[in-house]
Amino acid sequence: MEDHAEETPDEQALQWFVRLRDGQVRPAEQKAFDTWLATNPDHARAWAELETIWQDLDQVAPAERPAIAASSVAPVARPRRWRQGILAVAASLVLAAGLASLLAQSDWLADYRTAAGERRIVTLTDGSQVELAPASAIDVDLTTTRRTVRLLSGQAFFTVASDPNRPFSVTARGGTLTALGTAFDVKLGLGAAVSVAVDESRVEVRVPGAPGVVVGTGQGVGYEGTAISRPGPLDPGEIGDWRRGRLVFHDVRLAEAIADLKRYSGGHIQILSGAAAQRRVTAVLDARSPAAGIDMLASGLGLRVVRPFEWLTLLLPF
Repeated sequence: MEDHAEETPDEQALQWFVRLRDGQVRPAEQKAFDTWLATNPDHARAWAELETIWQDLDQVAPAERPAIAASSVAPVARPRRWRQGILAVAASLVLAAGLASLLAQSDWLADYRTAAGERRIVTLTDGSQVELAPASAIDVDLTTTRRTVRLLSGQAFFTVASDPNRPFSVTARGGTLTALGTAFDVKLGLGAAVSVAVDESRVEVRVPGAPGVVVGTGQGVGYEGTAISRPGPLDPGEIGDWRRGRLVFHDVRLAEAIADLKRYSGGHIQILSGAAAQRRVTAVLDARSPAAGIDMLASGLGLRVVRPFEWLTLLLPF
């Protein structure tokens, strides 16, 4: 394995973990690993922390966890489902270093963006305001005939300045939201889902192949692909709740709630149970304490939280 200077010891340890668990370790690879482990105390520390994950998982399936020796990693049997979960996490994180830049390029080139845990209010040249939630990004295109904002990632609250001669639209995942008033919230959910909540006046929502839907004050709507839900009532006090430091979840999948919390906490959060990811949760959490929110959700669903690194949180069954 090449030792890339830009990779952290934790990332390098994860790469070695995956390589040494494939059951076909060559002597040269073993020697390279031993050298890597001995050249830097941080390497040994990272490897020890990674072993802690494996040892913690012993509480889940002690009979199946094979030992990992730092200087002698022997071939092991093909992992079963619970071990495949932890290896999938490791593999995805190994790939993250190489893929993250490609996946985030559109955000890097965005006109405005925020980092995890960061909020930002942007005042456009027409006087409209856009409040960006954490880990969000937009492109802005204001001309003499139209005003268009493209939501690239995350969530944003729009307060639109009146200009009858220049319609104000937000595009998000193939849909177009045209403001017929002033204030509304747009969030990109999991997959291709988009949700819209109108705080004041009206917004027309259009997607290809479907008639437009007008959403009024205090209403919300969702769309995905060519399907738009019917507008439904929302608690007016909860529209844009994230702007007031609250995250409100009403009967949503745990996977959706964790996706939101990730934007506030940063790092990588993985649910190591497909069934648990689909369970429904209802909660009001403090956006300023995402770790506490994760702990609360996990406790309510009977899940265990393991934090082997500062940037990695795992949720798994007891």
